[in-house]
Formats: sequence, structure tokens, C-alpha cells
Amino acid sequence: MKTKQQEEREVTNGFNPLIKNRRSPWMTAATTCSGLSEALKLRKFGGDFNAMLVWWRQHKESEHLALAKANGTSASPLAQITP
Repeated sequence: MKTKQQEEREVTNGFNPLIKNRRSPWMTAATTCSGLSEALKLRKFGGDFNAMLVWWRQHKESEHLALAKANGTSASPLAQITP
């Protein structure tokens, strides 16, 4: 059994006893995506974010069309978005 002080300390530290895991699935996915993007930027673009962005803008449409083709659809809605 927890004391009143332990319960107050947990609430103060952001612990919610109704949530078993303090990391949400969205947070985990965002962290994974961020880490992979950073690794890609460092490995393929020498850490240059702008070079990675230029590459993505040049290849975005073809990549989305390839994904759509692989999924059996005629076009990806994202492929039609232009900056």
C-alpha cells in the first residue's frame, strides 16, 4: 500500500496510475521516425538537411506513385501535392 506522500510524489512527477506505460504508441512512432530520419540524413546526405529535402522534393512523386502501384491503386493522393 502506498502512502499519501508516495501518491503525491508520483502525481507531481507526471505518473498517472491509470496509464501503465508513460510512452504512448504515437510518441514511440514519432521517436522512431525521427531517429530513422536523422540516421538517413547523416548516412546518405552527410548531415545536410537541405540536401535531403531537395532530394525528397525531386523524388517525392515517383516514390508515391511506386507505393501506389505496389498497393494496387492507380495514384497516390500525396503524389498530387506540390509545394
